Amino acid sequence: MARHVLLGPRVPLMRLPLLLAIALGAALSLSPARAVAREEDYFIDRDQRSVYFEPLYDGWFGSDRYPKRYARAAAENGAVMAFELFIYWYDPQSNTVDWQYPDLWTKITKQSVARFDDNLERTNWLLHPTAGAAHYTVTRINGFGVLPSFGVAATASALYEVAFEWREIISFNDLIVTPFGGMAVGEFFYHLGNYLNSEQARPRTLDEVTGPDEFGRRFSAVTLGLPRSAAKGIEAEKPPPLVPDDSLGLSSAYSHRFELSMGESFLTNDQHRKGTATSIGLSGRLVAMPGFLRPGHIATWFGDGNFTRFSARSMFDQSPRELELETDAHLFGYFKQDLRIGRGGPIGETYELAGHTGLHYVDRWLFDRRDQYAMVHLLGPVGTAWLSRGPARYRFALDVTPDFAAPYSLAYEQFARVHGEDGTKSSLRGHGYYYSFGVSAGAEASFTSEGFTANIDARYGRYESIEGHERMQEDVTVDPHLSDDILELSSTLAFEPPGTPVLLRVTGAHVGRRSHMAEFTVHRSDERLEGALGIHF
Repeated sequence: MARHVLLGPRVPLMRLPLLLAIALGAALSLSPARAVAREEDYFIDRDQRSVYFEPLYDGWFGSDRYPKRYARAAAENGAVMAFELFIYWYDPQSNTVDWQYPDLWTKITKQSVARFDDNLERTNWLLHPTAGAAHYTVTRINGFGVLPSFGVAATASALYEVAFEWREIISFNDLIVTPFGGMAVGEFFYHLGNYLNSEQARPRTLDEVTGPDEFGRRFSAVTLGLPRSAAKGIEAEKPPPLVPDDSLGLSSAYSHRFELSMGESFLTNDQHRKGTATSIGLSGRLVAMPGFLRPGHIATWFGDGNFTRFSARSMFDQSPRELELETDAHLFGYFKQDLRIGRGGPIGETYELAGHTGLHYVDRWLFDRRDQYAMVHLLGPVGTAWLSRGPARYRFALDVTPDFAAPYSLAYEQFARVHGEDGTKSSLRGHGYYYSFGVSAGAEASFTSEGFTANIDARYGRYESIEGHERMQEDVTVDPHLSDDILELSSTLAFEPPGTPVLLRVTGAHVGRRSHMAEFTVHRSDERLEGALGIHF
């Protein structure tokens, strides 16, 4: 059997989470946590009134809106940790495969006891970010900003790795994915909870308090908005300034967009195989910026995770075929808007420059071929511009970010057939993935007019394997360098009949993969043409 030497760089990973946290903190410290706007900044609200921006922003999103509650934040984080421990120890036999019994002193002082684990990807990239999001969200709800909440999630992850999982080695990937993925997921659900609980106290008609719309608001507030709803029930918060209701009867200080859709996908690939699958999707966007894309002038710094997005999509026939989850949070940055009233709609320009983080998870089973990749976008710049021309609007976005990723190696399948699996990474042997660092960049452009929207979206990432830190590194004797390129392209044409919540959409998508290991390079592509019917609100 052929032997391969270690080719990849040795990364001082023990210090990586600390360095990333310091970088995040430094970046956040450069932008004020509250809006800094000129006194004359204003916008025209839904009732066609001219409103000063800064008092309204401070009242809804300023640091004084939710006072810091240290004791309650500590108690709720302790409750989350207790629940996590219950889940872990409820069935200890299921975790024995990970037990290597290092002593606590060795875990604290020896870098050799910190390794990559070889758990399932859904454990590392779905369950662990969910745990991080729970710590992050309960901290945010108790009046703390982005950076302290990230710090709590990172600290909880470190405690869990060092002390509470005392029979296991420290997992590098958990120290990175749990707080960063938790921040990306938690920031969206923090704002979602605030928005769903933003119904304002004002006189209402009988129809407004007894109809299905009111039931929907109440139901949403105690389900998806439960953490904020529970916090309001324990302690009254400072009431924000009154603003007009939006289309859902909630606060128009937020700009929102939610979609639910179902359709049929026609699939093909580079081997000319064809098939169909049913697809379902949901997505949400929230912008915590009063007057967003309304006539007026606004120029402000922000640092409250003001732009967030979440989407989920699945395909299935008799069996699951694809699951894709993506979330994105613009944590801090600068926003400027200069729009005037024109014929058919606002005329002018809006732009946003920000630092963002995100999480992207894909699991795919198409035509008897497996593909999987997941990455956390650590912290990178993003720029977005909106050009309003009356009834027409153009949107352009560009971002680049360093990523920590775990791509499924398509080349390993060929490598294992020729050389066997003995001596390779345990994550490759067990699940087909490897840990890597890389960089990805995305670009998007869209045009909207009279209910029609055309959109194109592209993202490319390049990932290089990290060697020398496997769970059973002593058993790794065959460790060639791996790399993967991932290209995702999509184009969409949608129509929303004016005055209705109906959404008609056609989407074409391409996923191209290039995977390299030792002497093997594998190219693969999958294409999808989807027609979908949905609702937006």
